[in-house]
Amino acid sequence: SCKPCREMEQTLEDLAAARPDVAVVRLNVEEHPSAIAAFGIDALPTFILFRGGNILMGATGPATLDELTGKIDERLASADPGITPQDY
Repeated sequence: SCKPCREMEQTLEDLAAARPDVAVVRLNVEEHPSAIAAFGIDALPTFILFRGGNILMGATGPATLDELTGKIDERLASADPGITPQDY
């Protein structure tokens, strides 16, 4: 995995511990290259928040725990149903 992705490992572990209501899943695009096209990934690391199979949020680049939880809280509070992965 890329250096910024490796640097995010602890933040993602902290996010999983802090937010048991959110499933934190890591996917290595080197091992799953079809994810690049499927989700329009153009930079790493990429964070995608799903609800009910729809994409609520996408963000790229390193982020702090506070930044990630703030974005997650904002999007989960929204009534916006998001978009399907096919439209992303």
